[in-house]
Amino acid sequence: LLDLQAEPEGSDADPEPPSVATARTGAAHVLHDSLTDAAARGGGRVARGALSGAGDILVHPTQVPGRAADAARFVSSLRRQALVANRARSDVMRNRTLRRHFEVHTLSLPAMRAAASALGGSVNDLYVTGLAAALGRYHARYDSDVSQLRLAMPISTRGRGDASANRFVPSRVLIPIHPADDPRALLVEVRERLAATKNESALPAIDGLSGLVSGLPTSMLVRFTRSQTRTIDFTASNLRGSPIPLYLAGSRIVANYPFGPRTGTTMNVTMLGYCDELHLGINVDPAAITDIEALLDDIGSAFADLLDGST
Repeated sequence: LLDLQAEPEGSDADPEPPSVATARTGAAHVLHDSLTDAAARGGGRVARGALSGAGDILVHPTQVPGRAADAARFVSSLRRQALVANRARSDVMRNRTLRRHFEVHTLSLPAMRAAASALGGSVNDLYVTGLAAALGRYHARYDSDVSQLRLAMPISTRGRGDASANRFVPSRVLIPIHPADDPRALLVEVRERLAATKNESALPAIDGLSGLVSGLPTSMLVRFTRSQTRTIDFTASNLRGSPIPLYLAGSRIVANYPFGPRTGTTMNVTMLGYCDELHLGINVDPAAITDIEALLDDIGSAFADLLDGST
């Protein structure tokens, strides 16, 4: 769909439309590759892991005590990531509906990089800290005593040079929202929480678990999904976009704001990089966040304080 220049070479030539048979073959090929990739990453890997683990115990029985300790840590990690029972933490953003309200916000990528370097974190650390500080200020407006919220955030599992489709696993982490007026202190805590979550031992298994769960009867799957989304306060994603200008039908794309799914949570904030900017798409449930203008003010002031605090 996109070009690297307004009028790419050969754009005047009308390409011959594909035949119906070719289109069907192409679609079937894509579907086949997707299913094969999913099967290889899901059931096959789970089976191989289970067989390998059983074989190791039979061949090296002295390693069982160590494996038992690893298993205990794995179960604890799995409970934190996939089997959360506690409800969402917020006492302000409680209601959930199917209504939606969409807003946007723009940040400077060079400024965020400079601030991340000065404060000792990554751009993603700064991004989550800004959202945490904004929600801390929003809760303070309602005299809330809540000190942390549960964030759902996808973590990429695709390595460098991996040409396969996007690979990521969902993660959940309790994020502090105070001190909202001290960006440096809040960043330190957020950075540590995110680092610990990336090292959760259960994350590699969640991809396979999701494949098994998706095979449940629809009624059970819906109940399970609802029970888990009710534990989440908000969702955030950070996507890497194009570092160079892109064109669509001869026109330069000036901004690209993503629209991320809420999936039963109060809001989804997705950030997509484009050239020297970071474009935030904010998908809000207006029943949960009743003063959207106040939230936008809090987001703007939280990121401004973070960037100012780095100088």
